Amino acid sequence: MGSPRSVRSSIASINELEGTVALESAEKELREITYGEIMKYYRPFWYAVAGFCASVIASLNLPLFGFVLSEFIFVLAKPIGTDEEMQEFKDARNFWTLMFLTLCICIGVSTYC
Repeated sequence: MGSPRSVRSSIASINELEGTVALESAEKELREITYGEIMKYYRPFWYAVAGFCASVIASLNLPLFGFVLSEFIFVLAKPIGTDEEMQEFKDARNFWTLMFLTLCICIGVSTYC
């Protein structure tokens, strides 16, 4: 082990080293970067637009899935007493089944393409 004096001197030299690094980084001038400079890295621009649209569609998958599934459950819970109610039930069932199938296809396409 070193003497207390050598430990203090090494701590002082470390502090001096950190101080010079801090001074060097403070001396660098920072310039403002404009939005145009950032967007020039997105060449071609339509890739960024397509990525944004795909992320919006992908973020809507689960809320739409929950909505369609809840509507389907509400259709199944309807009481059926007459032939007219049975026909309404069949129409609503077919509609929400097709909506569910369409949504599942869209989720598959947006996930794997």
